[in-house]
Amino acid sequence: MAGRVGNDDVSIAAGTAAFSDKNVGTGKTVTFSGYTLTGANAGNYSLTQPADVTANIMPKEVKLGWTNTALTYNGQEQAPTAEATGLVNDDTVSVTVKGGQTNAGAYTATASALTGEKASNYVLPKEKTTAFTIAPADITKAVITLGDALTYNGSEQIQTVKAITLDGKDITAFCTVTGNRGTDAGTYTLTVRAGDTGNYTGTTSKEFVITKKAITPTITVSGTYTFAGSPVNPVYTVKDGERALSAADYTAVILDNAKPGTGKITVTEGEKGNYTFQPTVQTFTIGKDKAEIRAEIRSAGVTIAAPNLKDAALTALTETEREAPENGTDVTAWLDVYVMDPSEVPAGDAALLTARANTLQARTGGVDQYQPSQTGGRCRCDRDPSDGCACELYN
Repeated sequence: MAGRVGNDDVSIAAGTAAFSDKNVGTGKTVTFSGYTLTGANAGNYSLTQPADVTANIMPKEVKLGWTNTALTYNGQEQAPTAEATGLVNDDTVSVTVKGGQTNAGAYTATASALTGEKASNYVLPKEKTTAFTIAPADITKAVITLGDALTYNGSEQIQTVKAITLDGKDITAFCTVTGNRGTDAGTYTLTVRAGDTGNYTGTTSKEFVITKKAITPTITVSGTYTFAGSPVNPVYTVKDGERALSAADYTAVILDNAKPGTGKITVTEGEKGNYTFQPTVQTFTIGKDKAEIRAEIRSAGVTIAAPNLKDAALTALTETEREAPENGTDVTAWLDVYVMDPSEVPAGDAALLTARANTLQARTGGVDQYQPSQTGGRCRCDRDPSDGCACELYN
């Protein structure tokens, strides 16, 4: 202690020294108070509190905590976040970061400044950089909006894509579309792939449909047809205007084709065809053919060959009458009638035979149909023209 005489018992008891505030600064005034003298000889001395004393308060170095160093491309500039730690009491300080980037890639960010009311009391550390990455955005969950709907027209068509959006952003220009072509009606799947800009990655897909064309088809039957003992299967075409439908476009059923008369073709849309339509019907004519007819006189056991049923019946009746009782007024001939050659039956000859006076009136019932299993018919012919011949089919 300066100023003490000899070995006097005197010393200074500690007081306090304080800055006017806690903030950083140089040449700041220090105020002393409470310093006193103690000891047996303290009464022989006086103490003056120190004055005009200055000192410095230096900034505190903070530590940095980095977050968000693995980012995903979003079209905006991005950078990691830095937080200052090691602050005094409830001080708050923010860190400014430079080096933000937009495109996907690997980068370095730098903490460039501290901001906030207490920022001047702190300094950044010497190491104030960090590495960070921006990864390409995955388009797997992108929303695909299709363009105009397609309807089958016989040619290859392209399904347009109106927009491709990811998280509300239109990324159509950064993608490629494949698999969006088709010809036949049906369901297809197009694929969207990320382009080569590096900011997007992955693929996604979307179904699109080429719907069936609604039409009223026309059925055209080619040629003429004559019944020849088996069902008639006509040649026909089904068209939409001038365009012929393929076999897959429709299903056809042919009915009433196993006898002379009017056959019927009914077409319905094919399950896997290119058209949709209501069932459509077209008729066609089946003419009668001719055949050699043989009649057997059962009562006389005589077989007669004749060119048609009428001649055979008349001949058979004459033979029967020849053997009939003298006083008989009605003469009946029983004939077994056979179709010998279906290709030789004159149209209408076996269907209705008319004879009056000395001829017969004969109706053949079903003999004129000439189906393969129908080998003939049995006729009962009377001389009385009003009775005629009643014939029934038998196998």
